[in-house]
Amino acid sequence: MNYNMMSSVRILLFLALFIRTVVGSDYDPHIYPDRGPFFEGWYARLTDGENARSFGILFGRVLPEATQKAATLTYLNLIRSNGSRSMISTETAPLLEDISVTIKNGTPPVTNPTTSAPSDFQWVSRPNGYFNVTANSTEFNMTVNDVRFEGEFGAPVPWAPGGLGPEGWLHVLPLPLHWFVYSLATPGTYRWINLTSKEVLQGSGYLHQEKNWGKSFPPEWIWTEGYDPVKNVSFAGSFGTVNFGPLPVPAMLFGYRNFRSGFAVDFRPDDSVTMKDLQPCNGTASVTIESLFYSVKLHFSAEETTFGTCLCGPVADGFEPVITESFVATAWIQVTQHVTFWDMIFRSGDILEDVVLTGVALEFGGNYLCQDNPCKTKDTCG
Repeated sequence: MNYNMMSSVRILLFLALFIRTVVGSDYDPHIYPDRGPFFEGWYARLTDGENARSFGILFGRVLPEATQKAATLTYLNLIRSNGSRSMISTETAPLLEDISVTIKNGTPPVTNPTTSAPSDFQWVSRPNGYFNVTANSTEFNMTVNDVRFEGEFGAPVPWAPGGLGPEGWLHVLPLPLHWFVYSLATPGTYRWINLTSKEVLQGSGYLHQEKNWGKSFPPEWIWTEGYDPVKNVSFAGSFGTVNFGPLPVPAMLFGYRNFRSGFAVDFRPDDSVTMKDLQPCNGTASVTIESLFYSVKLHFSAEETTFGTCLCGPVADGFEPVITESFVATAWIQVTQHVTFWDMIFRSGDILEDVVLTGVALEFGGNYLCQDNPCKTKDTCG
């Protein structure tokens, strides 16, 4: 993306800021419009480093284009990874009456959430279970097929003060897609139970919690996140394109936290540019982020065999198998600070962070999938 195009995009974004009338970007449910397309989905990933396990839970709804609320489609997916991958999912589309999404004391939302308000909601699927969030806890009990996933977690570790997520001030814009990270590492305990074989996996770990909502997932993207409790560092990021009106616009959001030193840095399209080298068939992605004061080098890799079968992603007409991801990727992150004017010119300076994290989540989606990926030919999710 050249700088002239980037300046044009910034002008469009700032103009949109002034016509935006509703401010809201939080973990709680949003109001569904009378007609689609619209979707809302939650994602939580649990990492148990001590036992080399990772689990995921995804759930959400899609209001397809030009249909009424009664046609809302629902998707719930449980993922288990312990070096290899097994996945259990539902692909049904229950009526809206089968799904209850409420806030506070069980009342349906009547306004969109506000950024600074604490989270307080419950998502219930009567055949499957519940996911309950308050200001100080996250609890869930979900059953899919013959697997039950239970968890009790404490207060969130927020992305930033004041309830802001990776979008920062951009959350006020009428973007086609929003991404909010509720917690980078919520501590707690879990149980994964196979109701048929009676296998029980239990332990403690950390929960990454986030949410997307908008018209549809983008045409192409990679997503990644990780937390290392020993190094006490965390990161999350997404890189791809979004359709902003008639314009396909390069999009990126990335944040890195070193909780031990207190160092934190975020990057967005309004303050940085990104270069990508994606090799989805090899399970690798390299990204360079350049801003006025920082340069960031990222490299992610995972064995091709650790990427799971196709997951569902929300599109204008419902859900399609457009996602594949690994929970055992490796991430290398290097952050350089430009101290002097010449550092800014020559992109040099002091290396502040140089870390390697394992057990990282790495996801390829949409047009960024490998051409040989079975998602390309699948008609159903799972």
